[in-house]
Amino acid sequence: MALSTRDKGMEPSKVASPQAFPTLLLEEFLPLIQRESDPRKLCEEVVGFLTRRLGAEGGVWLSVDSRGGFFIKGGFGEGFEGLRGFPWDPQEKVKVDLYRGKAVTLQSLHFDPVFSKIRKDGLLTLAPLLTAGHLRGALGAFHSEPIWPSERLQEAMVWVGRVLAPALALCSFWEDLSIDEILERKIEQALGNLSIKEGDLLKEITEIVERSLISCVMKKVGNVQSAAARLLGINRNTLRKKLKDYGFIP
Repeated sequence: MALSTRDKGMEPSKVASPQAFPTLLLEEFLPLIQRESDPRKLCEEVVGFLTRRLGAEGGVWLSVDSRGGFFIKGGFGEGFEGLRGFPWDPQEKVKVDLYRGKAVTLQSLHFDPVFSKIRKDGLLTLAPLLTAGHLRGALGAFHSEPIWPSERLQEAMVWVGRVLAPALALCSFWEDLSIDEILERKIEQALGNLSIKEGDLLKEITEIVERSLISCVMKKVGNVQSAAARLLGINRNTLRKKLKDYGFIP
């Protein structure tokens, strides 16, 4: 049985009906986002609208990384805020549908390696956010039990995404996470897969980060060692030793 608005602690008049939602989207939501140029405030307006009009209990902002995968740019609602920065690898069909501009619904979060971390189950409806036909990310709304049929929620979220995507592009919402946030999440994810002896963790992780940094810098400067050494702030002999140690040169 679907939760009523009273069960959710909301006034019955606040959650829209499927028939009224398109009108509310244009008359209420569009003016809200058109007047915001600050990405943080814009996100607050979006969250408020999804909570009031769709009865969303939480959700996520997904961004597309440089390789076409996804990471969680932000979250709202209990449990979802802590997912910021996590990479997310969905099933291939989910990924294909989002890239084709279709909304998708994750039927059970318990089986998702990332979303299972919120320790609650329900439906997460994800709508693509496209700019000039290119997928930039997705917006997800969570319901422990939906107030509408799944296909109507998907349709509504697609409308939200189409209205919202241009505003996000204008306010520079798609700027990347900071390096420390990315590293923290990547290390956290990798710790479960690394076989490291006790006492060697700092050394191993430091070497992984250093090797990756040197590789990126060498590519940036066209493999010119003197330029790479200057950029890294070390002398050329030190760089050459590290290049040998990490197997970049014989």
